[in-house]
Amino acid sequence: MGIVQRAWKSGIKEVQPVVSTTYAVMFGTIFLLPFSLYEASPLSWLEASPSSWLAILHMSVFVTVISFVMYYDGIQQIGASKAALFINVMPVSAVVMAVIFLNESFGMIHLAGALLVFSGVTLGTKVIGPQVKPVPFFRKKAG
Repeated sequence: MGIVQRAWKSGIKEVQPVVSTTYAVMFGTIFLLPFSLYEASPLSWLEASPSSWLAILHMSVFVTVISFVMYYDGIQQIGASKAALFINVMPVSAVVMAVIFLNESFGMIHLAGALLVFSGVTLGTKVIGPQVKPVPFFRKKAG
């Protein structure tokens, strides 16, 4: 994701979020496929139940693709630096969902961690000093 964020930050914002997501998922699949083939035998793939395949489809489409599209759209809206800061909110949202859906306890340590995360994101998104235009990573050819 860091490479894509750097590319977005440096001036190729005209790329649509769906295209960025397609490339991210495609390269992720290419790099992870050998490991999954090594770990799983062909027989285990055939023994998987329809509900298992449905769960995999759900994770692929809804959890991965839609969230990536939303993330890259966010990068387009607020910029790569600010969007990258909001990744830090993910553990806080995971704790909140665990409390709601799994009846996990929420203690003072969780509250302290959430406050630290939100204060870090707030400090990171605050504009201080004059705005400097970043140098593009990919320079356009003259002429």
